[in-house]
Amino acid sequence: MVGQYACDFIRFILILCGKNDFHTGKIKFYIRNLKLKNLNLFPLEILKARNPSIDVYRGLAIILVLLFHFEGLLGFGYIGVDLFFVISGYLVSEPFLKDLKNNRKVDWRTFFIKRITKILPSYYFFLFGGLIVARLLLIPEYADEVVAISDLPKYIFFYMSYDLTHVWSFEMAWSLCVEEHFYIFLTLIFVVITYLSFIKKKQKLFYSLLLLFILFSTLCKVIGYEYGLEVVIASHARIDALFL
Repeated sequence: MVGQYACDFIRFILILCGKNDFHTGKIKFYIRNLKLKNLNLFPLEILKARNPSIDVYRGLAIILVLLFHFEGLLGFGYIGVDLFFVISGYLVSEPFLKDLKNNRKVDWRTFFIKRITKILPSYYFFLFGGLIVARLLLIPEYADEVVAISDLPKYIFFYMSYDLTHVWSFEMAWSLCVEEHFYIFLTLIFVVITYLSFIKKKQKLFYSLLLLFILFSTLCKVIGYEYGLEVVIASHARIDALFL
């Protein structure tokens, strides 16, 4: 059945291109003779580098968060977010740790550009697309579940983690704000390491800076709890998990 759908789709494309003399049988012939390895859909080096245990931890994090939000079924399920942060920090930092270990120059500009181009397009599509759908379907009955136009800058410029809007349908964006702030700080660390060329043991310097950020974030948590400050979603209090 999937093969037939593929044939119909290719036939449709060929018709649009003016190739309407191609019949289904001929298209099937083309599909049978396609060498999928040449399409490079799943590069072998990516499959070999994939760590299956990461997927296990991702699944565990998803279950924890879902059970937490399902009428508080699992009270400590919120730690699933921290687990997500740990996984994200590890995956993002690993290539650069290899560069430092092998005394290669860290290309922080490419890193920052890749992070932006990978996340921002899909995020903004979700934000504005979701906002349009929400305004069409939820107003006026569920107007409190629609992000107000005045609150959009919080989402666009990623400071919602310091000024939560309490719109449940978009509230999860605070965690992405924390990640974006992590990317900025991580880039700054790479900049410092790059321009301190007189330091030979750059890997030790990197770990030292990570430790400073972790200690700073932990200290912010302690002080925040003591004085009743925001520590649940504030980036400076949650970023330690990403640096782990």
